[in-house]
Amino acid sequence: MLLALLLAAIPVPQVPLLSDPALADALGKFETRPGAWVEYAVLPKQGPQTRLKISVLAPALPDGRYWLEAAVQREDGPPMALKMLLHGAPGKIENMERLYMYMGGQAPLEVPLDQVRARDIPTTGIPEIEHKGTENLELAAGTFHCEVLQFVRTRIFRSAKVPLWGLVRALAPGLRVELIGFADKGAETVFPGGFDDAGAKAAQGNGSERVK
Repeated sequence: MLLALLLAAIPVPQVPLLSDPALADALGKFETRPGAWVEYAVLPKQGPQTRLKISVLAPALPDGRYWLEAAVQREDGPPMALKMLLHGAPGKIENMERLYMYMGGQAPLEVPLDQVRARDIPTTGIPEIEHKGTENLELAAGTFHCEVLQFVRTRIFRSAKVPLWGLVRALAPGLRVELIGFADKGAETVFPGGFDDAGAKAAQGNGSERVK
């Protein structure tokens, strides 16, 4: 899955949502609804906790293109974020047009796409996804009627109430990922101004740099 490759560049634990390319099938179709966002707590049994927020930024762009942003805050590190311009689902690297990385307090960096493509993970087969019925979950983020899926050693709870992938909770050995917030609108970037479809090139001359 594309986010597995992108977030490998920043210090996020092995998150079931992100760590296996084949898991995209279990999570279903990605909804590119401008303004929608989801936020998760990444809770390992050992080590620092992390917050991960994934947003589809508004407004919508021509030809179905959109900005997708993943912002990470670890307990023991500075905030970091990735921002990518995509056409189509984020599970395919060929759908990416631009990629930026940002660490709080530093200038954003543009990442050459050939570096990302070189790290692509080929999928040779999709393990069986087992449907385990439904379950109601009561979380701080709300109450959800979830479809329950088993993917190898990861159990996934999905709800149509939640935007993007619909993920509510993922459980894996030594790790829990849990929804802590979501909305269908109101997504905001953590990047400095200028990183939109029209201004991306201009931003290169206003404080951003390029990864060598």
